[in-house]
Amino acid sequence: MNTLINTTKTALIVAAAGLFSINATAGEQFKYSAAEEQKIVNICKAAKSDKVFKLRKATRNANLTVAEVANQVVCNGSDIIDYAAQHESYKTANYLAEEIGQVAIHDLAMNK
Repeated sequence: MNTLINTTKTALIVAAAGLFSINATAGEQFKYSAAEEQKIVNICKAAKSDKVFKLRKATRNANLTVAEVANQVVCNGSDIIDYAAQHESYKTANYLAEEIGQVAIHDLAMNK
């Protein structure tokens, strides 16, 4: 059972990089299901929303941990923490950064 969950988690994380992944050794294309990709898209949307509770809910719905999301999910070519910060979603960016022990992200313009 744990192997199946871990396999699903890995598949979902890799799906964040895009619809297709090229297998370098076999040269085959692997296609992820629409449901798997939609879970990752929902995580990216939640990170962009700057609502931590939405991000936690999307993470749970995808059966991933926050650390897995913070370390491995890619949204539009950027890691999820940078993606959130680029969209001025500092609450979600800080939440993800704190989960993996990174330095907090602050908007200096807001402190003026």
